[in-house]
Amino acid sequence: MELAYSAKASGDVTEAHRLFRQGEQWCRRNGYPLAALRFRVTATSIRFLAGDYRAAASEYLDEEREARELSDTEEGSAIRTSLASLYLEMGDRESAVRVAESALRDLGEAQTYAKPYLLLILASVYSERGATQAAEKLFNDALTLSWTMDLPDVALSGWDRLGEARLRAGEFAAAGQCFAQSFRYRRLHRPADMASSYLKIGRVYRAMGRSAYALRFFNLALTAGPSLTAPAQFVLHARGKAKLALGDRTGALADFEAALRLASIWRDEALPVDVLRAHSNAAVQDIYDSYVDAATQLYRQTGRQEYAQAAWEALEGNRAASLRQTLTDSGAWRERLPAQYWLKLASLRLALIGSMRESDPQSPEARRVAELQTDLLAMETRAGVVPDTPLPSQDRRKYSISPDFRESITPRFSLATLQRHLTGARVLLSFKLGERMSYRWVVTNGGISIRTLAGRGALTRLAADFESAIRNGNMRSTNLGRRLYSELFAGLPPTAAAAPSWILSLDDTLFDLPFSALVAGRKGSRPVYLAQRHSTEIVPGAWAVGDRQAATGGLAAISDPVYNSADPRSVERRPAVSPFRLQAKGQEMELPRLPATRQEVESCAREYGGACLLLSGWDASRSGLMRALATKPAVLHLATHVVPDSKNGLAALIILSGSTSGQIDAMTTWDIAALRVPGSLVVMSGCGSGRGLALPGAGLLGLDRAWLSAGARGVVASHWPVADDIGSFFQAFYRHLRKGDGVSTGPAEALRLAREDLIRAGGPLAEPKYWAAYEFMGRSN
Repeated sequence: MELAYSAKASGDVTEAHRLFRQGEQWCRRNGYPLAALRFRVTATSIRFLAGDYRAAASEYLDEEREARELSDTEEGSAIRTSLASLYLEMGDRESAVRVAESALRDLGEAQTYAKPYLLLILASVYSERGATQAAEKLFNDALTLSWTMDLPDVALSGWDRLGEARLRAGEFAAAGQCFAQSFRYRRLHRPADMASSYLKIGRVYRAMGRSAYALRFFNLALTAGPSLTAPAQFVLHARGKAKLALGDRTGALADFEAALRLASIWRDEALPVDVLRAHSNAAVQDIYDSYVDAATQLYRQTGRQEYAQAAWEALEGNRAASLRQTLTDSGAWRERLPAQYWLKLASLRLALIGSMRESDPQSPEARRVAELQTDLLAMETRAGVVPDTPLPSQDRRKYSISPDFRESITPRFSLATLQRHLTGARVLLSFKLGERMSYRWVVTNGGISIRTLAGRGALTRLAADFESAIRNGNMRSTNLGRRLYSELFAGLPPTAAAAPSWILSLDDTLFDLPFSALVAGRKGSRPVYLAQRHSTEIVPGAWAVGDRQAATGGLAAISDPVYNSADPRSVERRPAVSPFRLQAKGQEMELPRLPATRQEVESCAREYGGACLLLSGWDASRSGLMRALATKPAVLHLATHVVPDSKNGLAALIILSGSTSGQIDAMTTWDIAALRVPGSLVVMSGCGSGRGLALPGAGLLGLDRAWLSAGARGVVASHWPVADDIGSFFQAFYRHLRKGDGVSTGPAEALRLAREDLIRAGGPLAEPKYWAAYEFMGRSN
């Protein structure tokens, strides 16, 4: 053990890992299972520190199970502490909090070395969320407990985390004092880890505007040797920002480039679960933002086109990479999921239904949802890791700094790759919102151009005012739509302005913008909407543009489910009618019937033609949906209630008919992502079905993302509640989607033509509040 710890202290993680595993094997051979477990856990901590997150997470989960079998509560809590730290490192704060809180509940009043670590994890998250008082108490409790229990390493982590909280709050002197405490301890007891303290102190100087001093400390961090707690990509990023502040844009770009190479390795080691990949994307977003900003500034300074191209390629290489990787490898690991996974998934569905009326995140129902999500995450993590993975070689974590910005950044999306899929009729417009200024790239098959736009705040306020005016039928919507169109699309190259098909790669709040209702001009006294000139399709990233195989089946539709006991169909099936209720709680919950949706899908089926499977009433159920998917439909139409997740924006429920005993049923985002709908177009006419949480670098999460993860080629969904009698819009959509001569039109163009039909017909449905709610997101064909 002494040899292993010595190797770890010197930074030789490969040798330390080998020695700890050797100790584990000796203990198992000689009948010391508890000691063997401790050796194994320490070996796994080496994997964690080395950045091998996939294998580390899987091993922690197995070790926690072994600790339970051995009734070793203390070690089990320590393992969950490490697991929570891993989730926090990956940027998934929700999972980190769930695991930490669960471990603290199990510990109760017991005083173990895991407790102060758990308190520090919660304190860090609360501090980031702005819960200052709660965070301060947790920090104080953790530091007091660490000194009382003589745990100096825990106190070291406490000073570092408290310093980070002080730095976020702008308390520079207090942050410096915290980092000075950890600096003194590292100098005496952890000299191999001094890079971490140099990085933190440098960040304080940079925040104070003393960039020259900061640069000295960042250089010390990089020359102090490899550090497991100060990954080089973050040191390089910090140094690049200091250089940028000092006016050295070329040097800053070189640092950002080197940081991106390492960040791409770090992201590739993310856990094989889409939600964790999405969070890990967000964790490195600052590096990508800095690179894009620096390259764009150099383009504006020099006019060199290659800078504009490099910025765009880095942006799109990062955009929704988590979804792209999920689509690449989802099949293999899902086959390794245990049978218990699907039982847990069913339990989560019921718990989510039961928590729909709960706003308290600490309610028993909300805590049950959190526990089930943690269990599912654990099972997905285990399934995604190949057993006996070797420890990563430290050589691949080396970096080089090139003064040539054109040197490849992996993974970077190639402009040439995209341009092969663009014709003169199609252009891509990529947007990135920034605090001071935003950017718009226009990509055609002949070139790329860039333009600066207003900052995030101004665009967000204007977009929110415009959407509100559209939804409420306010007369201001025309002027707001004209202003916003000018802000986003002024100065377009002539070829892009004339292109009938616009592909949009979006950022941040732009996902909520009804682009089709923007005002592109006037014809007499009437506005000319963007939808009358261009089809718009939203893609999760430029990588999603290309040739995609569409499913060849017919139309399958779910409509008019049975939602309440007043429904005549309910009486027919159940002589003794009791109120519909939340299955998990026994409380009443009756949703209004959607009677027009049955006529909606029947008329849509007539327009679409071909093979159609229409399920309504009691057949509009989970089993009915599985039956519909078994036909491998080209189009799946869901005319049901949708309940968005008001708590964190990651989950949502598609409500279906339940059982004849009055228990409602639903499909969650977890359920949907586990399906297989290769090449299908999914249409959700339910209110708010297209809403979700937009994460930096990950894109829009929610039902759209879930269907795309399941293999759908695209999703048509709504951004706000629309009248139940909007069937004429979808009739026109399906008429254009599949014309009578059997020639198919793309979903984006079919939406545009349907909007134009309503505008031309006049009357109430010609107002954009009816047709602008629906957008197409998918993999552009």
